[in-house]
Amino acid sequence: GYIIKDISFEVDKKTYHFQERVKAFTLTDFEKLFEEANCFLLDVFGDYKLRKFDKNFSERLVLIFK
Repeated sequence: GYIIKDISFEVDKKTYHFQERVKAFTLTDFEKLFEEANCFLLDVFGDYKLRKFDKNFSERLVLIFK
């Protein structure tokens, strides 16, 4: 699936509308892709404060590869 976000803002009395569409990858998807690139997963976090990742509650998926 995809994650779709609509973005609207106004600058100098002109309104702009954009739609951001990104592929929804899982942790397993990333692990497979990076393994094929010969990169190794060092750590996984659930937000920018580096808290533990929980697939049901985390705001983000932050991956550290080498």
